Amino acid sequence: MVMVLLLVLMFISVPVLTSTAAPNANSNNTYDLPVWLTIPDPDANSSSISCPYLFNEAKAISDNESESAVDVTCSVTGGEAVLNGSGGRIWYVDVSDGDGNGNADFADIQDAINKASPGDTIIVKPGTYTENVVVNVANLTIRSESGYGSTIVQAARDYEHVFYVAADDVDIVGFTIKGATNIYAHRFRTAGIYIVGARSNISDNYITGNNNGIVVSAGPYTRIVRNYIAGNTACGILVQIANNCEVMDNVISANKFGIQLWGSSNCELLNNVIESNNLGLYLLCTNTDNIVNNTIYMSTNYSIYLSQSWNNRIYHNNFIISGTGVGVNARDDRWDANYWSHPILLEGNYWSDYTGIDNGNGTGKHAISGDGIGDTKIPHYYDYYPFMKKNGWVYLLENKEVTFENATGTGIISLCIDKGYFVQAMSESPPPSDLIFPHGLFNFTISGFSPGDSLTVTIKLPLCLPANSQFWIFSSPNKWFEIPMGDNDGDNLVTIELIDGGVGDEDGIKNGIIITRGGPVILPDLTLNSSDISFIPAGAGTGAGAGAESIKVKINATVHNTGGAGANNFSVTFFDDSSIIGITTLSVNANSTSVAAISWVATPGNHSIRVVLDSGNAIRESNESNNAAGIAITVEGKPDLRPVELASIPEEPIVGSGTTIHAVINNDGWIDADDFAVSFFVDHHLIETRSNISVAALSNRTINITWKPDAAGEHNIRVFADSSNKIAESNESNNNLSTRIRVKEKEEKRIISAGGGGGGGGAPRDTDGDGYSDITEILAGTDWRDPTDYPGATTPLPVSTPTVIPAPTPTVTPVPAPAITPTPVPSTPTPTPRAVGFESLLALVAILLVVLVSVLKTRLRE
Repeated sequence: MVMVLLLVLMFISVPVLTSTAAPNANSNNTYDLPVWLTIPDPDANSSSISCPYLFNEAKAISDNESESAVDVTCSVTGGEAVLNGSGGRIWYVDVSDGDGNGNADFADIQDAINKASPGDTIIVKPGTYTENVVVNVANLTIRSESGYGSTIVQAARDYEHVFYVAADDVDIVGFTIKGATNIYAHRFRTAGIYIVGARSNISDNYITGNNNGIVVSAGPYTRIVRNYIAGNTACGILVQIANNCEVMDNVISANKFGIQLWGSSNCELLNNVIESNNLGLYLLCTNTDNIVNNTIYMSTNYSIYLSQSWNNRIYHNNFIISGTGVGVNARDDRWDANYWSHPILLEGNYWSDYTGIDNGNGTGKHAISGDGIGDTKIPHYYDYYPFMKKNGWVYLLENKEVTFENATGTGIISLCIDKGYFVQAMSESPPPSDLIFPHGLFNFTISGFSPGDSLTVTIKLPLCLPANSQFWIFSSPNKWFEIPMGDNDGDNLVTIELIDGGVGDEDGIKNGIIITRGGPVILPDLTLNSSDISFIPAGAGTGAGAGAESIKVKINATVHNTGGAGANNFSVTFFDDSSIIGITTLSVNANSTSVAAISWVATPGNHSIRVVLDSGNAIRESNESNNAAGIAITVEGKPDLRPVELASIPEEPIVGSGTTIHAVINNDGWIDADDFAVSFFVDHHLIETRSNISVAALSNRTINITWKPDAAGEHNIRVFADSSNKIAESNESNNNLSTRIRVKEKEEKRIISAGGGGGGGGAPRDTDGDGYSDITEILAGTDWRDPTDYPGATTPLPVSTPTVIPAPTPTVTPVPAPAITPTPVPSTPTPTPRAVGFESLLALVAILLVVLVSVLKTRLRE
C-alpha cells in the first residue's frame, strides 16, 4: 500500500512530457543507443572490438570496414541495449566564435541542438557556456572536444536545470556542469542533468555546485558512467521510477545523498566510489537491484540505508566508516528480504567495523580457515560472509588495471599492465624542477612476474597529451631520467615499457618487483625555417667599421614553438658565415610564435646568414635538431632602378581619347633612390617627364600619366627610370622598359539620308548635332540629346590612385625573379542600352512619317 501511494505521488509531481522520439523497442525488448567508436588500428578486423556501452556481455561487431570511425551494431541477449553508430552530421560549437561566422557552426550549445537532426553529433570546443540547455532531439551526441577540465556549462538561470533531456538516446560527454542551485523551482529541485521519460548516456562529466547532480525520472536504460559528482546540496545521483539503469565507475563525493534509488528496479550500481556524503547509498521502495564492487566510506550517518526495499543483491562492496565513531555502516528495515552476500559464491562485503576472525571455527563456508572471509561474530549487520580485508574478493593476479584522480586536478588516470598485478598505485605532486608534469607523478609498484621480466604499462589520461611528449621518472636522490614512451601521437593514451632491474625500475634489482615514480612531461619545441628570416634596409651604415657603402639592416627571425610548454628567456644568435653579428633574448609561449630582431651593418656583397635558437642549450626540448636555419643573400651597395611593368589603359585606346600609361619602377638595391626623373616616350618622342621621384630600398613605385593618341596603328611606348642619370646605380643597364600597343581609329560619323533621287525629303533629325541621327543613336543605345555620347564614343577613364605594389624580396642565392603583382587593367565598359522613352518614340514616329511622305511623293510623280 505504501509503495502504491509513493508511486501515485511520484507521477503527480513529475511533469508530463511527450518525447520527440519514442523508444525504439522491438519484440525482443532491445533498444538502440548511440555510440561513438574509434578503431585503434584501421586495418584490424573490427569484429574483435567490444562495445563500451553494454550492460552485460559485449557481442561481436558486424561492421568490418577498414576505417578509423565506424558505424557498428553491438547486440546483447535478453532485454539489454542494442547500440548503433549515429552516422549523422557533425556540428561544432565555440563560445569564442561570437557571431558563428568563424570555424564553428554556433556559439551556443542550444543553437546547435535547435539545428541538429537525429543521429547528429555536436562537438563543443573549450570555453565556458552560460546557458540552460534543453535537449529534445533524439539520437543526439553532445560531447566536449577536450574534456571537462576545459569545457564548462554554467546555468544561466539557477532555477532551471543545466541540461534538461527529454528525448531518447542522448549522449552527454565530457563537461563541467554547475549552477542549478535554486531549491524551490521544481518538486525534486534543480539538477545539473535532468532526464525525464527518456534513456540517455551520461559519461565523463564533472558535475558540481547544483542541488542534484544527475536526476533520472522515468528514464529506463539510462547509463551514468565515469562521472565525478561532488559538492551538490541534495543527491549526487537520483534515480526515481526508472528501471534497468546502470550507474558505474563514478566518483560521488560531498553531497547530502551519494546515490538514491527511489521506486526503481533492475538497476546496476557497479564500481562506484561514494565518499564523504551525509548518507552514502539510499534505497527507498526499490527492488531487484544489484549493488556490487562499490566503495562507500566516511559517510556522516549511514554508508547504506534500505527502506521498504526487497530482493536487492548487495555484495563485494567496501563499507568504511570514520574511525572517530561517527556514522553507522548499514541499516535495513527489511533485511531478511534482501541478499547481503552472493547467494551462490557465498561472498559478502568488507566492513571496516567488523572485528571477527578467519579461523575456520564454524560449518560450511565458515569451516575454511584463511579464505579471507570472517568466521566469527556473524552476521555482521546482515552479512553472513564478511571479508577480512578491503577488496578481499579481488584475486591479486587479476588486478591489472587501476584508476585514481591525479594530484594536479586534471581528472582520472587509468593504468593497465599486460602482466603481473598492481600492489599499489597512486598520484602525487612532482618535486620542483624545470620539467612540466601536467598530470602529476604516478607512483606505483608492480609484482607477480618473473625476475628480469619486461612489461608494458598503458596510461589513459583525462586530457590529450601533445605529440612528441616525453616520460620522465624520478629516482632518489633527486635524479630525473627519461625513458622511452610509445603510442605518443597526440591523444590521451600513452605506453611505457618497464624492465625489472632495468629501465623504469627505481630499485634496479631483478627481484620480481618494479617500483616506478614518474609521469608524462610536456616540453617546448623551438623551430626556425629559412623562410622565417627577413631583412629590412635602414639606410647607410654609420659608426665604427662602417665603410663608404655599408648599409644598416634589421634582421627579423620568426621563431615557432610547436611544443606544449612555453620557452622563456633563451638566447637567439645571428651569424654571418662564422662571425656572430648579434645576440638577443626571447620567450615564446606554447604553440605560438615570436620575433627575434637585431641591427646589422652590412657591406655590399654575398653573405651567408645563420640563426641559432637556444644557443646556450638552456631549454629542454622535445626535439633539439631543428633549432637553426640559414639563408644566402646578396647586398647591393647602391640603388638599382628597374621598370618591371608598362601598359596602357585601355589596352587598345582610340584616337583622340584619354589613355593612361601605367608603369611600376622597382628599386632592387639596398639603398634608397631619391629625387630622380622618369620619362615616357611614344615612338621615340618624349611625351612627359615626371620629376622628384623616390623609391625606397627593396621597394617600388607606381607612376601613371595621361596621353591622347593622335594616330591609329601600332605604337611603341617606353619608360626610362632616372632619365637624367642622376642616381649612381649598381646596374645602369636595366633602366628602360618598352612595349607595343595598338591604337584604334575613331568610328566614322555617318549621315543617313531620308530620301533619294530628287525627292526633296529632309535629312534625318540630329537633335544633339553630333553627326548621328536621332534614330541611329536610339538604335545604338546612346543619348540622342547628348553631343558627347554617340556610337563608338569612349567613356573617359577615372583618375585613380596609383596602385601600390608589394616590395620585392631581397636577393637570395639562387636569385629568384621578384614577384610582381600586375596592376589590373580596367576594360572599357560596354554601354548599357537605354529604354526608349516617350519623347524618343515621338521622334521615331516623326522620322518615319517624313520618310513615308517622301516615298509617296516619289511614287506619285512616277
